[in-house]
Amino acid sequence: MSGITFLGVYLSFQQLSLLAGAVTALYLTFWLFLYPAFFNPIRNIPGPKSNDLLIGNLEDVFRSERADKLVSWHEHYGRAISMRGWFGTSFLHISDPQALNHILLTKSYDYPKPIQVRNFLARILGHGILFVEGDVHKRQRRIMNGPFSWANVKTYCPTFQSHANKLAKRIEQLIDNPEKTGTEVRGNYIVIDISAWLGRCTLDLIGLCGFGYDYHQLDEKDEENKLAQAFQTLLKPPEWTKAFIITTILVTQNPWLQKVPTKMGRDFDKAMQMMQVEGRKILEDRKREALSDGIEEKKDLVSKLIKANLTATNPKETMHDNELMDAVTTFTLAGHETSSLTLTWILYHLCLYPAVQTKLRQEIRAARAKALEEGREEWDADELLALPYMDAVIRESARFSPGVQHTERMAEHDDVIPLSKPIVGRDGKMIDAIPVKKGQYLHVAILPFNYSKEIFGEDAHEYRPERWLEEDLTTKVKGFVAFAPILTFLGGPRGCIGWRFALLEVSVILSTLIDKFEFAERDEGGTPITRRMNVVTRPTVIGEEEKNQMPLRVRRAAK
Repeated sequence: MSGITFLGVYLSFQQLSLLAGAVTALYLTFWLFLYPAFFNPIRNIPGPKSNDLLIGNLEDVFRSERADKLVSWHEHYGRAISMRGWFGTSFLHISDPQALNHILLTKSYDYPKPIQVRNFLARILGHGILFVEGDVHKRQRRIMNGPFSWANVKTYCPTFQSHANKLAKRIEQLIDNPEKTGTEVRGNYIVIDISAWLGRCTLDLIGLCGFGYDYHQLDEKDEENKLAQAFQTLLKPPEWTKAFIITTILVTQNPWLQKVPTKMGRDFDKAMQMMQVEGRKILEDRKREALSDGIEEKKDLVSKLIKANLTATNPKETMHDNELMDAVTTFTLAGHETSSLTLTWILYHLCLYPAVQTKLRQEIRAARAKALEEGREEWDADELLALPYMDAVIRESARFSPGVQHTERMAEHDDVIPLSKPIVGRDGKMIDAIPVKKGQYLHVAILPFNYSKEIFGEDAHEYRPERWLEEDLTTKVKGFVAFAPILTFLGGPRGCIGWRFALLEVSVILSTLIDKFEFAERDEGGTPITRRMNVVTRPTVIGEEEKNQMPLRVRRAAK
C-alpha cells in the first residue's frame, strides 16, 4: 500500500486521512466549543445564545428587520453584551455612554475599523476618509474641516433650495399628467416611490456641491447618466442571507477571492472602472480651473480641497490626487445615500403620524409667510434650522431610523473599557469595566443607544417629536456624539464630517415638500414596510422584496 513518511513514521494514505480528520475535528472542537466556553476573554460578559456554530449571531446583527431583537437584548442584558461571530469568535455590542465615549473620543485611534471592514469599504470607496486610520486620517480630517464647517456649508443653501424646488416641480408634473408619465393614481392621490425621487435630488446636489458636476437626475428628459448608473450598480442591495454573510466574510478576509469570476463581480468591476474614468475627468477639470485662477469662484468641496493644496505652506498638509479621487467617491456614496434615506424615513413617519405632518406644515408656512412679509423669497440657513418643530421632527426621525444600525471597531491594544452603569456577568457578579485584548472586535450599537430609555424616557420605542420640545435632551449625552444626544452621526474624531451638510440639505428639501404636498401610506390600511441593510438601511415592502422602495401616496397640500 502506498503512503508517505511523516516525522520518521511511515503512514499509509488511509492513516493520513484518519489523522487529518482527527486534527480537523480537534481544531473545530477547540474553536467552536472549548474556546468560547473556557478561553474567550469576554466569556463572562452576558449576551444571547446562538445556535449557529458557523456565523453565531451575525445574521441577527446584519438583518435590519431583526433590529427590535438587538434593542431588547441591550435592555435585558445591559448596555454591553457579548455575541458569537464567525467560527467561534466573539464580539462586544456596546451602547453604554461611557464606554462609547472611551472608544469614539478618548481613545478613538486605538479602536480602528477591522481590516475586513476596511477591505470591504476600500473596494467601493478607495482609500478615502472612511478607510484611512491614524495619522493619515488626522491629516485628511484637518484639511476637510474647513470645507465642511458651518460657515461654508450654509453657502450651499440656495443650491439646496433650487433643487428642492426642481424636485417639487417634477412631482407636480406627475400629479398633473399621471397618464402621460405612467404614474399610478389612487383616488385623488398619485403613488410614487419617494425614495427613488429623493435619491435623484440628493445625487444631483452632492454632485454640484461636492465636486461641481451635474448628474442631471431631475432633468425632465430623464437622460441616463453613466456615472449615476455606476453608483446605482455599486449600491444594489444584497439579501443578507446566511450564505451571503459567509461569502462576505471570506472575501473580506481573503481579498484575492474578489478575482473569482462572478456576474456580480463583473458588474461591480465595470461600475468601478466607470467611476474611476469619470471621476478622473472631474478632478482634472477642477485642477485646470485652479491653475487658470478660476477656482476662486468655485464653491464645491473638491475645488476647496484643491485650493487648500495650492495655498498650503506645508506639503504634508495636502491631499494627493488619488486621495482627491477617493474623496469624490466617498462624498457621492456617503453624501447622497444618507440624506435621501433620512428624508425617506422622515416622510414615512409623517405618513404614520398625520397630525405631526400637519403641525410641521403649519410651522413651515408660518415661517415662510413671515419671510415674505419681510421682503424675502426664501429664508436663510440659520433661520431654517431654528424652526423648533422641524428640528424636533428631524432629530426624532434620525433617532428612530438611523442610516446604519451599528459600526465596527477593533482594539489595537489591550485595554479596559469603563462602563457608566455596571452589568451582571454570567457568573452573577457585577462588572463595571471590561478588559479587552488586542484584536477584540466591537460593535458600536447605534440603534440600541438611540432607543435608550435612560436617555429618552420610557416611551423611547415610540416616535414622538414632542420629546425634544419638552426638555433639553442635548444635555443628556455630551462629548462623543456629533448630533447630540443621538448616535446616528457617531462622534469624536471619526464621527461623520458631513453631518452639518446633511442636516441643512434635509431641512431645505423637507420644508419644501411638506409645504407643497400631503403624503400618506400607499395602502389605505397601511403598507408593511421593513428595513433592509446594505451599508445603509433601506426600506422595502414586505412581500415585494425584489427591490428597495418607499411607495407613498402624494397630492397637493390644501392651502
